[in-house]
Amino acid sequence: MMKNFAYATLILATACATLSISHAAHADAYRWVSDDGVINFSQRKPRGIPEDRLTRINAKSRSRTVSEPFVATSPTDEQDDEVELTATQQKLLDDLEQTEPERQADIARIRNANCARAQLATLTARSRFRVENTDGSQRALPEDERQELISNAQRNIAVNCAS
Repeated sequence: MMKNFAYATLILATACATLSISHAAHADAYRWVSDDGVINFSQRKPRGIPEDRLTRINAKSRSRTVSEPFVATSPTDEQDDEVELTATQQKLLDDLEQTEPERQADIARIRNANCARAQLATLTARSRFRVENTDGSQRALPEDERQELISNAQRNIAVNCAS
């Protein structure tokens, strides 16, 4: 979600930069956040938006020029206190916080299921194997395929198995 927010902010900033190039260099702009959390920009004062939610951007006093690159940043801890969430956003955040322990437990279960210690033990115990093809027939497993399976199992163990 944060990645989408940063991407949308980047697109909006690019659009604003393009608009500011095509219009008068000293035009003011307005910035506000809608009820659903979308950041909006306009060169005209929007109707129906309370003054306390509007930020006027004075073109003469801006420190950033159009030629400077836009860098999307995530809020710092100090900025988190300033952000007011809508009721919908707060409910979504509360739901995420409640389900996070369950999500972490699911990740641990999946990693444990992907742990390939038994597969590695089987592959290293013997050098000759027969494998079943999709059509039901069997074939001898060549050594290069066995070594590839051993390498894959070792990678899976490194990633998924608890020490």
